[in-house]
Amino acid sequence: MRKTFQNWCLLAGLQTPLLATAADLAVQVGPIKTEQGQVWVNVFKGADSFLKSPVQRLSVVAAGKTVSLHFKDLAPGDYALSVHHDVNGNAKMDRNFIGMPAEPYGFSNDAMGSMGPPSFEQAKLKLDEQGRIVAISLK
Repeated sequence: MRKTFQNWCLLAGLQTPLLATAADLAVQVGPIKTEQGQVWVNVFKGADSFLKSPVQRLSVVAAGKTVSLHFKDLAPGDYALSVHHDVNGNAKMDRNFIGMPAEPYGFSNDAMGSMGPPSFEQAKLKLDEQGRIVAISLK
Protein backbone atom coordinates (compact mmCIF):
# COMPACT_ATOMS: atom_id res chain seq x y z
CA MET A 1 0.00 0.00 0.00
CA ARG A 2 2.82 2.39 0.88
CA LYS A 3 4.58 1.72 -2.44
CA THR A 4 1.34 2.35 -4.33
CA PHE A 5 0.89 5.69 -2.53
CA GLN A 6 4.49 6.69 -3.35
CA ASN A 7 3.99 5.79 -7.02
CA TRP A 8 0.75 7.79 -7.12
CA CYS A 9 2.48 10.84 -5.59
CA LEU A 10 5.32 10.57 -8.10
CA LEU A 11 2.89 10.27 -10.99
CA ALA A 12 0.85 13.25 -9.74
CA GLY A 13 4.03 15.32 -9.46
CA LEU A 14 4.99 14.50 -13.04
CA GLN A 15 1.54 15.52 -14.29
CA THR A 16 1.59 18.98 -12.66
CA PRO A 17 3.45 20.75 -15.52
CA LEU A 18 0.86 19.43 -17.95
CA LEU A 19 -1.86 21.22 -15.99
CA ALA A 20 -0.14 24.63 -16.15
CA THR A 21 -2.22 27.26 -17.90
CA ALA A 22 -1.25 28.69 -21.24
CA ALA A 23 -2.96 31.33 -23.32
CA ASP A 24 -3.12 32.24 -26.99
CA LEU A 25 -2.69 35.73 -28.37
CA ALA A 26 -4.10 36.73 -31.76
CA VAL A 27 -2.61 39.89 -33.29
CA GLN A 28 -4.16 41.81 -36.17
CA VAL A 29 -1.90 44.37 -37.87
CA GLY A 30 -2.81 47.02 -40.41
CA PRO A 31 -3.17 48.98 -42.51
CA ILE A 32 -0.69 47.32 -44.84
CA LYS A 33 0.19 49.93 -47.46
CA THR A 34 2.24 47.71 -49.77
CA GLU A 35 2.17 43.97 -50.29
CA GLN A 36 5.94 43.64 -50.21
CA GLY A 37 8.07 41.98 -47.56
CA GLN A 38 6.91 40.62 -44.25
CA VAL A 39 5.25 41.85 -41.07
CA TRP A 40 7.13 40.92 -37.89
CA VAL A 41 5.57 40.83 -34.42
CA ASN A 42 7.69 40.51 -31.26
CA VAL A 43 6.24 39.56 -27.87
CA PHE A 44 8.08 40.85 -24.79
CA LYS A 45 7.55 39.79 -21.17
CA GLY A 46 8.72 42.47 -18.77
CA ALA A 47 10.36 45.86 -18.92
CA ASP A 48 13.89 44.43 -18.72
CA SER A 49 13.54 42.55 -22.01
CA PHE A 50 11.35 45.10 -23.85
CA LEU A 51 12.73 45.76 -27.35
CA LYS A 52 15.75 43.53 -26.56
CA SER A 53 14.82 39.86 -26.31
CA PRO A 54 11.33 38.69 -27.27
CA VAL A 55 9.84 35.55 -25.76
CA GLN A 56 8.24 34.81 -29.14
CA ARG A 57 8.61 36.29 -32.61
CA LEU A 58 6.59 35.56 -35.74
CA SER A 59 6.37 36.91 -39.26
CA VAL A 60 3.84 36.68 -42.05
CA VAL A 61 3.89 37.75 -45.69
CA ALA A 62 2.42 41.23 -46.10
CA ALA A 63 -0.72 40.42 -48.11
CA GLY A 64 -3.98 42.35 -48.06
CA LYS A 65 -4.87 45.38 -45.98
CA THR A 66 -4.40 43.56 -42.65
CA VAL A 67 -2.49 40.50 -41.49
CA SER A 68 -3.08 38.19 -38.54
CA LEU A 69 -0.57 36.27 -36.44
CA HIS A 70 -1.29 33.76 -33.70
CA PHE A 71 0.97 33.18 -30.69
CA LYS A 72 0.35 29.99 -28.73
CA ASP A 73 1.16 28.76 -25.24
CA LEU A 74 2.06 32.05 -23.56
CA ALA A 75 1.89 32.09 -19.79
CA PRO A 76 -0.78 34.47 -18.52
CA GLY A 77 0.67 37.82 -17.47
CA ASP A 78 1.77 41.22 -18.75
CA TYR A 79 3.27 41.54 -22.23
CA ALA A 80 4.12 44.28 -24.72
CA LEU A 81 4.28 43.90 -28.50
CA SER A 82 6.31 45.58 -31.19
CA VAL A 83 5.48 45.32 -34.89
CA HIS A 84 7.32 46.32 -38.00
CA HIS A 85 6.61 45.90 -41.70
CA ASP A 86 9.90 44.82 -43.25
CA VAL A 87 9.09 46.14 -46.71
CA ASN A 88 12.47 45.33 -48.29
CA GLY A 89 12.78 41.88 -46.69
CA ASN A 90 16.13 42.39 -44.92
CA ALA A 91 14.73 41.16 -41.53
CA LYS A 92 15.53 44.41 -39.70
CA MET A 93 13.98 47.79 -39.04
CA ASP A 94 15.52 50.26 -41.46
CA ARG A 95 16.12 53.79 -40.20
CA ASN A 96 16.71 57.14 -41.87
CA PHE A 97 19.84 59.27 -41.45
CA ILE A 98 18.69 60.66 -38.08
CA GLY A 99 17.72 57.26 -36.69
CA MET A 100 13.94 57.42 -37.15
CA PRO A 101 12.17 54.30 -38.46
CA ALA A 102 12.02 54.25 -42.27
CA GLU A 103 9.53 51.37 -42.39
CA PRO A 104 6.03 51.10 -40.88
CA TYR A 105 5.96 50.09 -37.20
CA GLY A 106 3.65 49.96 -34.21
CA PHE A 107 3.26 48.86 -30.59
CA SER A 108 0.55 47.26 -28.49
CA ASN A 109 -2.03 49.78 -27.24
CA ASP A 110 -0.91 51.84 -30.26
CA ALA A 111 1.55 53.34 -27.76
CA MET A 112 3.83 56.13 -28.91
CA GLY A 113 6.89 57.39 -27.15
CA SER A 114 8.16 60.93 -27.20
CA MET A 115 11.58 61.17 -28.80
CA GLY A 116 11.86 57.38 -29.05
CA PRO A 117 9.90 54.19 -28.54
CA PRO A 118 7.24 53.88 -25.84
CA SER A 119 8.00 52.33 -22.47
CA PHE A 120 6.94 48.81 -21.54
CA GLU A 121 4.29 50.34 -19.26
CA GLN A 122 2.78 52.32 -22.15
CA ALA A 123 2.60 49.24 -24.40
CA LYS A 124 1.71 46.71 -21.68
CA LEU A 125 -1.31 44.46 -22.08
CA LYS A 126 -2.71 41.79 -19.79
CA LEU A 127 -3.08 38.25 -21.11
CA ASP A 128 -5.27 35.93 -19.08
CA GLU A 129 -6.06 32.22 -19.44
CA GLN A 130 -8.85 32.91 -21.94
CA GLY A 131 -6.42 34.50 -24.40
CA ARG A 132 -6.80 37.78 -26.20
CA ILE A 133 -7.17 39.44 -29.60
CA VAL A 134 -5.14 42.62 -30.13
CA ALA A 135 -5.21 45.10 -33.02
CA ILE A 136 -2.12 47.19 -33.76
CA SER A 137 -2.01 50.09 -36.21
CA LEU A 138 1.08 50.64 -38.34
CA LYS A 139 2.46 54.16 -38.47
